[in-house]
Amino acid sequence: MAKADATGGAHLGETEAGTIGFRVKSGWATAVLLAGPTDAPRAIARLVVELSDAKIPASRQPYHAATGREETDRAKVNQRVRIVKQVANRSVADLIERHRQLIGPFGTAALVVGSLVEPEAIANPHIRAHACEGKLPIAQINKIMVLKKICLTSAGGRLKGCCSGHNR
Repeated sequence: MAKADATGGAHLGETEAGTIGFRVKSGWATAVLLAGPTDAPRAIARLVVELSDAKIPASRQPYHAATGREETDRAKVNQRVRIVKQVANRSVADLIERHRQLIGPFGTAALVVGSLVEPEAIANPHIRAHACEGKLPIAQINKIMVLKKICLTSAGGRLKGCCSGHNR
């Protein structure tokens, strides 16, 4: 569920553009809701988007067995990944609905990422676990945006599956 630390005002006019900016961390993301023209956007809210279940601490770092150790039990990893996907689906869908209530329809989102390196290319198991934990919510956010027909870009350009032809 997205939690706000600032709230926006009434629904903005139809001529206003909007976007969501994400920065993913371990088990959560910061989202900034932006509105206004592209040459002068304004932040209308900054929220925490939960990407793990607080009742299940292991879902915060689903690929870790313990500090500094990669989880090798595939059943545990798969269960934690399912939890992350479920929480992310619910939280991001809530965030999109909140943004649409504030500004109306919008068609873009942006993602600040530390790395887009494929985890399989990383030899160190512990670092690979971190890479998997970074990739999982990014992939889930991308999937949700595609389903909602919202184009998601990153610092490195468009992510796979970006919807083309939508409002910018």
